[in-house]
Order: sequence, then C-alpha cells, then structure tokens
Amino acid sequence: MTSLELESLCKNYKIFVDTNALMLENAEIFHKNIHDALYQTNTKIILAMRVYNEIKKVAESTDNNTRSRAKYALKVVEHFNNSNLLDVREEENEVIGGSKIFADAVFPMVFSKNRLKHNLCLITQDAKLAIDMLNIKYSQSITSYKDMKIVFIHNRTYSLHEWEPRLERTHGLKWEPQSINGTTQKSTNRFTQENAEKFNLCSSPLIEKERLLSVSKLPSVGEYVFTSKLEKIYLKKFIASGGEGELFETNNGLVCKIYKQERLTNLRKRKLELMLNKNILIKGVCLPKKIVFNDQNQFVGYLMDKAQGHILQTSVFGKPVLKNKFPKWKRENLVQLALTIVQTIEKLHNVNIIIGDINPNNILVVDENTVFFVDTDSYQVENFPCPVGTPIFTAPELQGFNYADILRTKEHEMFAVATLIFMILFPGKTPYSSQGGEDLIANIKNRNFSYVREKDEADKKPFGPWRFIWSHLHFELKKNFEEVFSKGCKVAIEDWAKALGYYLKGIKEGHSSNELFPSSYRVQDGISMNCVECGKKELVSKVHFDKIQSEGWKFRCSRCREIYKLRMSMKISQPTQNNSSHAYNKPTQNQHKPNNSSVSKNNSGLLNFIKNFFS
Repeated sequence: MTSLELESLCKNYKIFVDTNALMLENAEIFHKNIHDALYQTNTKIILAMRVYNEIKKVAESTDNNTRSRAKYALKVVEHFNNSNLLDVREEENEVIGGSKIFADAVFPMVFSKNRLKHNLCLITQDAKLAIDMLNIKYSQSITSYKDMKIVFIHNRTYSLHEWEPRLERTHGLKWEPQSINGTTQKSTNRFTQENAEKFNLCSSPLIEKERLLSVSKLPSVGEYVFTSKLEKIYLKKFIASGGEGELFETNNGLVCKIYKQERLTNLRKRKLELMLNKNILIKGVCLPKKIVFNDQNQFVGYLMDKAQGHILQTSVFGKPVLKNKFPKWKRENLVQLALTIVQTIEKLHNVNIIIGDINPNNILVVDENTVFFVDTDSYQVENFPCPVGTPIFTAPELQGFNYADILRTKEHEMFAVATLIFMILFPGKTPYSSQGGEDLIANIKNRNFSYVREKDEADKKPFGPWRFIWSHLHFELKKNFEEVFSKGCKVAIEDWAKALGYYLKGIKEGHSSNELFPSSYRVQDGISMNCVECGKKELVSKVHFDKIQSEGWKFRCSRCREIYKLRMSMKISQPTQNNSSHAYNKPTQNQHKPNNSSVSKNNSGLLNFIKNFFS
C-alpha cells in the first residue's frame, strides 16, 4: 500500500495492531507513516489492553534482543498516546474464568462482535493469526457485514500488504465467500489446503504387542525435560493430573504432559513421532509439538500449546452452568459455538485426523468463536487407533466393540458430531432421551429418536423446553438429525456447517427465537392469548385459536401445558369425566389437585424441575 492508501485505510477502517507489528525490527518508517496518516485523518489506532500488557511483560525478558524490541514498542505506544492517536481498549471478555486470555485470542472475539458495525483492519505479522481472521471474514454470507482487512508490514518496503494473496501464494490457501444457497460454495468457512501434509487413511489397525519402556525417573515441578534438539525446558508449575499422566506449565509458554510409568510404551512414542512428522497447525487444536526426555534421555512425554477456557461439559451442558459461565449468551451464541467446533473438526478431517473420542470434557470454550481441543495424543492417525471412547457418542454399529481393536472412519465420527451438535443446541440433553423409553444405549442401537414420530404414535419427547427448542430449529437441522438418529444415515460435515449457517441466519433475521430456552412453540403470524393458569400472554396459530374458540377450551400457555402433561403422565391428577388429555380441555374442579398419597419425592422433584426450567 502507498501512503495515500494508508490514509484511506485510516479514514475508512477501525485499525487494530498486534504485538508483533509494534515490536517489528527496523519498522520506524512504517510507524512514522501511519502516525502521519492518523494525524491527517484525525483518527486513532486501537490497541487492546491485553496487547499492551503483553509488551510490558516481554520488556522484562532475559533475551537482550527481545527486551530491546519490546522497549521500543512501548516508546511507540507512548508517542502515539501523547499525540492523541491511540485508543486503548479493554474488552470485558478478556478475563475468562478469572484468568487472562492470550492477546491473539482477543482479535477473533472483537472482530466477530463488531464486524456488523464497522470496517475493521488488523495489522499483524503472525501468519497463523491471519489465517484465523480470514476464516472469520469468510465464515458467513450475511450481506450486512462490513469489510475486514488483515494486513502485514512488508519487511523491505515497510508498507502494508494484505495477507490473503500472500497466503495463497506461499501456503496454497484459498478463501471464497460462503453462499447460503449453496450455489457457489459447498461448505461453510472452509479454506483449501492444497499443499498441506496429510496422514494416510488406513483400513486396519496396527497389530503389534505394546512394550513398556525403561524409565529411571519421571520429572516433576522444579526439574527439567529435554527435546531431541537438547532444548532445556523447565517445569514451572503443576496444572492437573489424569488417567495417563500429569500436566505442567513450562518456562517457554507451552504445556508439558509427563506420562505415568505404565503409559510409557514403544507404540505411544512411535505414534507421537508420526504425529510430529507432519507440519500441521490448526487453530485451537493442542496437537503434540515436541517429544520430551528426562536427563537420562528416556522418553517421558511431550509439549503442546496451552489451552484455556471452560470445559464444554461443565459450562454449556445445563441451564444453571450455562447461565453462570456465559450469562450474556443467547441462542445465536450456542449456534456459533457449534459451528466453530464443527469447522475445527472439519479441518482435522481434511488432514485425515480422526478424533475418535469426541467428548465434551476434551473441548474448552473461551467464547463462541474460540475453542481448544485437548487430549489430542489419543486421536486416531493412520493405523494407530483411538483406544478410548464414550458410548453416547459412539455410532450404533460400533456399540460394544473394544475401541483399541478398531479403526474408526470419518463416517463413524459423523454420528458423534451430530450428537455433539444436538447436545450444544439442546444444552446437555442427549438426542436419545425420551419419556418412558429404554436406556440411552438401547435407544442408540434401536434408533429410538423421540423427536420424530409416526402418525398416531405417542409423543415421547422429554418434558421441559426441549420440544420448544426442536420447534424453533431450522428445517435443515431437523432433517439432518432425523437422517442420523432415526434413519441411521451419515450427514457430511459440510452439510452440518451449512445447516448451522442457515439456522444462525434465521435467528439474526428474526425468523427463529434467540432465546437460549424458548418457552413456547414457534408460531408465525400468531394470535396472542392469555393463559388461564398463570396469566402469561402467548402466541398461538390461527388454526389453534379457532379450535379453542369453537370448542370452548380454556387456553393454557406452553409452560402450564407441560406441567399438566407431566402430572397426567404421573397419574397424579383426578380423572375427568372426559378421558381426553388435550391440554386445552376445560378442567374439572379437582383436575389439578395432586393426590398427595401417590406423589413420590422423585415425581415432586421432577415437577419442580419443570417449573424452574421455565422460570
């Protein structure tokens, strides 16, 4: 870009700057040029507080060159601030669960939130962050989105250039705008990795006896591990322990996993070596980066990127935890979270990595656009199976198998993907839950999906808001769920991304409810009626309105009808002269008076649960 283009950029875009752009060596010319352009256009460059704090921290580095560049960056910030050309922002979501998130995680969050309002530009020297930001740029086709430019400072001319053509040239990456009608783009938010390394797809698992390796000592806090290139890594702080080993913070910002003695085998080491043999980087996926050894040069574990956020299982799967962890979320946030996770799984599949154990305990959520996948050393690569699994995420045809003895396929994994999407959109509810049904595993094997029923078949959808959530889903999602859970078909991952995109678009355009837990069925052009029990107003379709009026029924809102149905199913209501259980029927005097002798504590608790869920 020329200086004239720089002025145009300052005038028409909100410009954000990353840490590495401020610390770039010999960039005085660029910093002077953008200073002058901001001054001429009477605008400001935006600095995230997290970026500023990161620079201050780096300024205390023991490395002379790094420390010098950070101190120069602080002088640039001070100069811009003194010239009234700097706008320092601290996003409310920078603090997650009491701890700060990384600076480069701020930009996806801020740009996703503000791209409807402003043209946005990010100056960064980080190719990986640029790829992530371009994925956001091309994630949806909503025409009201403003423009996004992701640019870098050229290291010879010190002018700005866009990342997109450079990445296409150097990495073989291409982006195309998504077309919601599917005519120009087959998938949502995908880039093609034409030159990316991929693992081979194998048809049979490795058959070889596993052998324990000899290890004299397992490193712990305050001790060192070493890489194959003799890098010395200090174990600073204990993080957590699990079934396979312990996690430690290190002095280089990575996390080190030290396996338990009984987990250190020749095949585990070979699998890690295979995973490291491919140059694969996927945002948010904490793949092994380096194998580590003790001071006797014995294999003990590996290094990976540090994950952050809340565990999906304990932060999204349930109304109380969801309201506690993400109190400002609406349904569109849930849908975007599902889309972000699906897109991450798609990137893994593109390089022939199969997760195997898709498990909500192994996904961490920072926000709806930022997730981290952990426990990646168990992923299936080539002929190394994923030896673990979770029954409710296991396809019917694999139920009862020993996971370590089989190789899953991408098609097998699509059942788990469908289940995970369902449990995000129906927070914590499994797709095979039903009234009075068999256990979940039996329902999976028999494909008893209660949200789809034959004519005259009893409605077995679980009590509560779940049937209302189903009512508000986009029909493409309903169709996909029926294909997987009722018919046993496999829906491609790009079709899931497309369906979620439709649903998100419908919510933003007001065609579907944006409530996390809708309290009534979806009704278009409805007529408002007052509930005779609680007085709440609710829309009903004209057909139902005419039926209520002609039959003389007393109208009850969705909440009161659910409570009524639950009471009827528990047989705690007095029978009416008319045996019809229609929720609009005129009640007899004692219809809603429970028979105290027949109400168990469990039933009473379930009734209170339904009432509280709708509160």
